Amino acid sequence: MKPVSPPQAQALLDTVHMKIGSWGQLCDATDRPFSPDGVEVRQAPRDALALYQCMDQALQWLDVQGWALLQIDYSSHFANSEEAWSVFPLSPAKVDAGMLDHYRTFLFEACDSQATRSWYALLDLAHKLLLFGYHFQIVAANSTHGQHLSVQDGFIYFMSRNPASLAKVDTLLGGSV
Repeated sequence: MKPVSPPQAQALLDTVHMKIGSWGQLCDATDRPFSPDGVEVRQAPRDALALYQCMDQALQWLDVQGWALLQIDYSSHFANSEEAWSVFPLSPAKVDAGMLDHYRTFLFEACDSQATRSWYALLDLAHKLLLFGYHFQIVAANSTHGQHLSVQDGFIYFMSRNPASLAKVDTLLGGSV
């Protein structure tokens, strides 16, 4: 995991036809909104272990191959340096309450859902951000049709321009998560 600058992030996002929007969120490069049939929403569990398992299953839906970008939007901030440290304990970036003023995009290279070190780093960070209630999105190098995860206020949004790809959400998470 490493923090990346907005231009570095945009170079990667260009390959999947996405960009960083005005609120620091991932969005379609053309600003075209997702239709309701292109979004599947699940409420995340409150129990920490169930939350970890839920995020693991959500990332399996994304089927990360190659790189993954995790983008924290502008509605999230650290209340204090201790909170920043608990979310980013091994970050190469300076960890303090002002960290998100400088880094909001994190790159996970050579990441895939076949249990690589990078996969677990992504899963760990996504779990902690979800646990603390941050707003963030994740997209992968192999994302097609705008496939990405958006996490806000304890809900996970599975986003895709190909509604058929959302059928796998029920298989992974069931209808009640």
